[in-house]
Amino acid sequence: MSFRTSVSEQYLVRGWNGMRYLVMGSASESNRYLRKTQFLRDRGRSGDSVRIQSSQMIRIDDEVQSSVSSTNPHHLVVMVNGIIGSANDWKYASEQFLKKLPGRVAVHRGLIARYAIGLLYEPPGRVVGLEPANFVTVATPHLGSRGHRQLPFLCGVPLLERSASLAAHFIVGRTGRHLFLTDSDGRKPPLLLQMVNDTDDIKFRSALTSFKRCVTYANADYDHMVGWRTSSIRRQHELPDRGVLLRNERYPHIVYMERREREISSSETSETSDLEEEMIRGLGQVPWERIDVSFSQSNQRFIAHSTIQVKTYWMNSDGADVIAHIIDRFLV
Repeated sequence: MSFRTSVSEQYLVRGWNGMRYLVMGSASESNRYLRKTQFLRDRGRSGDSVRIQSSQMIRIDDEVQSSVSSTNPHHLVVMVNGIIGSANDWKYASEQFLKKLPGRVAVHRGLIARYAIGLLYEPPGRVVGLEPANFVTVATPHLGSRGHRQLPFLCGVPLLERSASLAAHFIVGRTGRHLFLTDSDGRKPPLLLQMVNDTDDIKFRSALTSFKRCVTYANADYDHMVGWRTSSIRRQHELPDRGVLLRNERYPHIVYMERREREISSSETSETSDLEEEMIRGLGQVPWERIDVSFSQSNQRFIAHSTIQVKTYWMNSDGADVIAHIIDRFLV
């Protein structure tokens, strides 16, 4: 995700814990920001969710220090790694951003996206005090992993899918309950369901709609971790027919693109589970650009989940055109 910055001064400050922060405002305010606000990772033994507090401070990585201190970038780009990944998963992409948009962006890798922007949203349309611009997701399970074939390596076998929903929390902790929507405590619905609307405390949908662009990049095949429906926020019948998937000479692995305006609520019978349908309808209130990707002709197709983001260049280099597509369509 990216944010436009309009402040006149930016300072790179080392915080109490050795982390570096990009502070936007006057130098005299920097110490006050450091004392009052910071990103906090509050993880208890039970695997509590990340808690983020902030006003106008953004943590950035050491490797972009020189680009920030030597220029006055107009965009802050935040790249978000997956639950079993690390900030290094976006190393190639961040390098390409800095090469293609030199002096115009500062890049940060590692945060939690849709939940974080909800926490950091400030009416009437700011996130952590900045103007939201691009919200781009790559192979992200927006609808969770509970539905049929939403976790593709289970091959759609009902018994395995039911067993996975019962055992996921033993493997990935509380996140497993979130992904399979089994975290309801009877008083509140599952977290992923809460995150498609505004709640009393957190404005999830308002934060999303404050971005000028919301985009999903989804693997149409060979992604064994995240299904096509959940990563593109579609119902089964809304997936493009494979006969219409095209090849683009410049971006050979981009096979389909569509932009859909806000969905009109319908009383039609759902073909999905009630929870999944509710999430689709909620997220459908956001105008998404949907970009479908296929590595079916690539030698790296069996690791498509990593290739789409070029997690490691020597193993996932075929995804370089997807990163180029993201940057070329980036709103600056």
